[in-house]
Amino acid sequence: MALPETGLATVPGWSGTQRLTALLGRSLVKELVFTGEPLDAQRALSCGLVNRVVAREALHDAGLQLAQRIAQRAPVAVQIAKQVIDAGEGIAVASTLEALAGAFSATTEDAHEGSQAFTEKRQPHFSAR
Repeated sequence: MALPETGLATVPGWSGTQRLTALLGRSLVKELVFTGEPLDAQRALSCGLVNRVVAREALHDAGLQLAQRIAQRAPVAVQIAKQVIDAGEGIAVASTLEALAGAFSATTEDAHEGSQAFTEKRQPHFSAR
């Protein structure tokens, strides 16, 4: 990944610098924007831009394995959690949204099934409701 725009007499657009600053910090983003130098996979991992680094030939299998692990979770709860995480810009807003999402998700059929399965020591059977 690189931000080469300053070498073309422009600046990165589409709010990319703001989002990256929130993820990586102002100093690193300035370095990337001012120099246009690429951020390699290991550095992206060490600064938290990516969760893991996978060899190109293992990428498809690693993606499928992750998707399968996620697919075993309650679909509605995963969907709500994703929305809360994506929406959470500030801590106060994120905390409020998380509390609301938790309250809502507790009312779903999947939440009932998850609790019941836990009590009965069995795998849950989620219905996405």
